[in-house]
Amino acid sequence: MPEFLQVESKDKENQQAIAYQSQQIQKRKEMLDYREDQLRQAECALTDAAEMACGSTKPNDVLSLNVGGHRIDAFRRTLCYVENSMLAAKFSGRWDDSLERDRDGNIFIDQPPALFEALIGFFRACANSTPNGPPVCISTFDPTLATDLNFVRMVEYYGCTSVVYPTQISLHRVTSDGDGSSVRIRQYPDMSIEADTWSTFILECPSHGRRIKTYQVELDGDGDTCAEHLLVGLCDADKFAKDFSNACCKGVGENGCSVAFDCCTGDIVYSNGSRCCGRRLEPMNKVAPLSKGSVITVNITGIGQHRKLESIVVDGVVAVTLDEVCISGNLWPAFSVKGSVKVTEVVLDY
Repeated sequence: MPEFLQVESKDKENQQAIAYQSQQIQKRKEMLDYREDQLRQAECALTDAAEMACGSTKPNDVLSLNVGGHRIDAFRRTLCYVENSMLAAKFSGRWDDSLERDRDGNIFIDQPPALFEALIGFFRACANSTPNGPPVCISTFDPTLATDLNFVRMVEYYGCTSVVYPTQISLHRVTSDGDGSSVRIRQYPDMSIEADTWSTFILECPSHGRRIKTYQVELDGDGDTCAEHLLVGLCDADKFAKDFSNACCKGVGENGCSVAFDCCTGDIVYSNGSRCCGRRLEPMNKVAPLSKGSVITVNITGIGQHRKLESIVVDGVVAVTLDEVCISGNLWPAFSVKGSVKVTEVVLDY
């Protein structure tokens, strides 16, 4: 066959091959488009099913409420301001079809109108707060409500205490640091600390007058022993002086005007490091050693300036109760530790 015919035949074969590949690419594209459309339809169906099961979760939904006979309109996001609360769950959209309603279709809330509207107003103020604006706290938002037991009861019922009556962690003492750079503190909703050096922290409630009656800490971090020499207790925040520069600062219980439970030895430490055993309900070998995930609950009793540690619970076991050690003053919960600790629960007095 002449050479030019061979070239022409080769070109024809190449064109056929290219046409075939183009057809295959087109088919694959059509298949991918089809599968993409199927996935889109499945996603829409899943979204529709989720909305049927959980209702609308649009934060800008305006909900009409009948609160004890008083009409209130609020954004869904306002009612759900406190995440993981009973109030947020109630108005998440999941239960809209089962919520009680009045004859006009308004969601009925069986609460005193003034108290519930004040709670919603507080959430609105929090949502409107800015770094340069005045802080929002219940004692300045409405001083008459801050200690109103009916308001407190309603806030507790809806699970909003952590926002309306917040607790914060403050650094009180740290070893040879000066500026506290070896300590990292996270506040609500994930209250925790990481201390590279021996440090003391106080749990405070600066925006309201309620006191802490129970607090719970959980050991965090890496390794089996994630916290060194943990002391949990009480201290007089005014007399237990702040110290950010001592090469070997003393922890809670190791200095005057403080008392603590030594989670390593099971001793009660108070005043200037004096030790006693308290009344142990379980040998310490039943509650030790502490490791990541260990939970220590501190129960406090007393009123006003006369308060004391009542009992210490370690991993669900009541380790010790205290009778004889009582200090007075501006007492607040405190703990000393080197390592990582989470504050998992705070219960306030009324």
